[in-house]
Amino acid sequence: MSKEIIKIIALILEHELNLKNDQVVLTNQKFNIPPDDRLYVAVELMGSRPFGVKTAYEADPITGELLEVQSVNCQEMYSVLAYSKGPTARQRNWEIAPALVSTFAQQQQEEHSFKIGYLPRMTDVSGLDGTSRLNRYRLTFVALVAYRKTKPVEYFDQFAQPTIISNP
Repeated sequence: MSKEIIKIIALILEHELNLKNDQVVLTNQKFNIPPDDRLYVAVELMGSRPFGVKTAYEADPITGELLEVQSVNCQEMYSVLAYSKGPTARQRNWEIAPALVSTFAQQQQEEHSFKIGYLPRMTDVSGLDGTSRLNRYRLTFVALVAYRKTKPVEYFDQFAQPTIISNP
């Protein structure tokens, strides 16, 4: 897998919600909430649960070299936080769920071998931020992800000459 799933989810939201690059962030990035009323989205990986781990061996079709193939299937929990200083987050929070099942989202899922679950949960997590109220809505969902790593198998068929040490 060449690209992180969290970055693909951020790309899907940016594309489907018609947001600018500065409006979509990954959690724990340095980001200060701007004073404008635009919609901002933060994507977070909340946790992962592997449910299948496998090691297999296959021959490289070009060189014939034996390769070890390690794979893991995971259920990953993601959170999307939509927020704004004005009413935009309250008015547009419903757009996140359909964005995750859009045609563009399905194309990205197929290209990168993962599947976003159909039944997300939306929660109002609004609260005071200094002297104003920040509108926040958190949508949580799961994604099924498959990871795969291939590496050559090391053979132990060449040994160093033994050294014999005896006591005189």
